[in-house]
Amino acid sequence: MDIRRFTHMSPSSPFKIIVLLVFFTLVQNGHAKDRERVALIIGNAAYQSQSLANPVNDATDMTKALRKLGFQVTLLTDTDHERMETAIRDFGDRLNRNTVGLFYYSGHGIQHEGNNYLVPIGSMKRVSAPEHLRFKTVDAGYVLGVMRQSGSGLNVIILDACRDNPFQSFSRSMTRGLARIPGAEGTLIAYSTAPGKVALDGHGRNSPYTRQLLSLIDQPNIPVELLLKKVRSQVKAETNGKQSPWYEASLDGDFYFTRDEQASSIETTRVVIVEERLPAPMHPQPPWIFPDSTERLLTNRELSRLNKGELWKARNEIFARRGYIFETDRGKAFAHTLAGWYHPRSKDSSAVYQEMSDFEQQNIQKIKSYERK
Repeated sequence: MDIRRFTHMSPSSPFKIIVLLVFFTLVQNGHAKDRERVALIIGNAAYQSQSLANPVNDATDMTKALRKLGFQVTLLTDTDHERMETAIRDFGDRLNRNTVGLFYYSGHGIQHEGNNYLVPIGSMKRVSAPEHLRFKTVDAGYVLGVMRQSGSGLNVIILDACRDNPFQSFSRSMTRGLARIPGAEGTLIAYSTAPGKVALDGHGRNSPYTRQLLSLIDQPNIPVELLLKKVRSQVKAETNGKQSPWYEASLDGDFYFTRDEQASSIETTRVVIVEERLPAPMHPQPPWIFPDSTERLLTNRELSRLNKGELWKARNEIFARRGYIFETDRGKAFAHTLAGWYHPRSKDSSAVYQEMSDFEQQNIQKIKSYERK
C-alpha cells in the first residue's frame, strides 16, 4: 500500500486540507512468490561435551514451519563434518537465479580471527587448537559463498549458533560469540545475538531466538526485515536484555514468508479528504544522514557512497541523538543545526557509547572503518 499525502492550506483558515491518495497494490510477495523456495536446516545437539538441549527441536520445528510456507526442506540433525559439507554443496546445486535459498543452523558456533565456524558432531575430539577449526568444522563463510555462487535470486542465512565455546582446551584464547560475516550483498544474514555475545539455549522446547522466530514467521504481510526487528524485541524482553539478536541485509525490495491469500495484482486508487486542525508549530526534523541508524545495521553500499564529511556527520548524529555534549568547534557547529532535537546531557563519550544499542555501536565502528580508508 502506497500512501501519498498532499496538503493545501488557506491563508485565512486555521485548518488544512489533507488529500491522501491511497494506492493499494495487492501482490503475492512480488517476484519472490514465483521463485522456488529451497531450504537446508541443520540442528546439532548431541556433542560429546557441552551437549545442547534445543537445536534438534529448533531444526525440526523450523522445518515444519518452512514446509507450510512452501519451502522444499532438507533436514539434518546431529550431523558430522562430512555430511554437513556434502549437504551444503548439494543445497547450492539446487539454487539458481529463480530460487529463494534459506540456510538455518542451530548448534554450537565459534569465531576465530574474524571467521565463524559451525561445529559438527564429532569435531570435539578432532580439534585441539584454534588452527584446526578450518579443517574440522564448517566455515559459515563457505555457506554464504556456495549460496552466492549459485546465483540464487535471494539468500537468507539464519544462525542460532552463538552458544559459548565448546572447546575448553583453548577457550581462554577465543573471542566469545560470532563475528559479523562480510560480503552480505544481496543476502540477509540473521544472528541470534549480537557479535561477540553468547546466545542462550533456553529451558523450553526451543531456544529463545527460534521460539520467537517461529511465533512470527507464519504471520502474513510482514517484510522479513520488520519480522526480524519484532523477533529482536521479543527476545530482548524474554531474556531481560541478556540476548539481543541482530541482522544485516542488502536486499532489493521486500521478501515475505507469507502473504494474504486474498491478495491480487489489482491496483486501485482511493482519494480521502481530511480536514485537520493545525498542530502547534514544531522544529523540523534535522537532515539526518541515516535517521534509522538506531534500528538497523548500515550497509557497505550506503557507507561507500559517502565522503569524509558525510561519514563524520553520520557517526556524530548517533552521538547527538544520545545527548553527547560536543566540545570541538566542529561538533558545536553541528549541534547548533539540531535545534529543537538536540538535548545535551553528557561530555563522557564512553558512557554515552555504553548506553547505545547494539545497532548504534556496530554502526559507529563500521563508519569509523570507512573514515580510516
